[in-house]
Amino acid sequence: MSEGLGYVARDGGEWVGVEEKRPCSLYAKMVRVMGRMERLPRRGHNAYFNYDFVTDADVLDAVRCAMAEEGLALFSTMVDVRQSEGKTVVWFEFTFVDDESGETRSVSWVGESLDKQDKGVAKAATAALKSVLLKTFLISTGDEVELDVERLEEKKPVPKEGKAKHWIASEGVRKKFWAWTSQDLGLSDDEVHEALGVESVYEWPGTKREAMEKILAWVAGQIAAQGEARSAKKDIEDLFGPQEEA
Repeated sequence: MSEGLGYVARDGGEWVGVEEKRPCSLYAKMVRVMGRMERLPRRGHNAYFNYDFVTDADVLDAVRCAMAEEGLALFSTMVDVRQSEGKTVVWFEFTFVDDESGETRSVSWVGESLDKQDKGVAKAATAALKSVLLKTFLISTGDEVELDVERLEEKKPVPKEGKAKHWIASEGVRKKFWAWTSQDLGLSDDEVHEALGVESVYEWPGTKREAMEKILAWVAGQIAAQGEARSAKKDIEDLFGPQEEA
């Protein structure tokens, strides 16, 4: 029998070869996903270093649907974690799987975050996933990596001799700060970062007091916005009556 042919019986006992439809290979599907990718806009903004970046959400939204349509899945395995000097580094193995043929392809990747808190590993995982998808599917973001690195290095404050570390680096201060934001204010870590306009509190250039004042101002703004929304809803109900449930 020839490779790639199946055989069926006809009346009279004669056998006829027919070509079998084989599933597309993993690599063929990955190529098709790659072909669908377009340049992603940089919707995120780092207020401290004043630069724009592509968010992980935009990367995932772009790749997830294309992979699902091709029947591709992605699994991640955390291999190692190391934390030192305010930085978390995590090693991962990502495995692409074709749901038709069962083919797999694994790649090793590293993710980093300038954070040793509870969210340090999660941030590093997000960074690794975002990076492996961008590089695997050759997704353009319009970034000039080398120039960006040089520009950011120039903007980093030069440490002075004897200068104290960032206030968030102190374990006691850090615990009290996050307890205040989560327990007293009911904010998530992402909301705190949004309020400060940074990806990590380590990037906040001001004092702890200034950070707390900015967070409180942000919370006040959120409350005011919600109040305006409730007021507008009340005005509509006063004019037209309460909305009837479907």
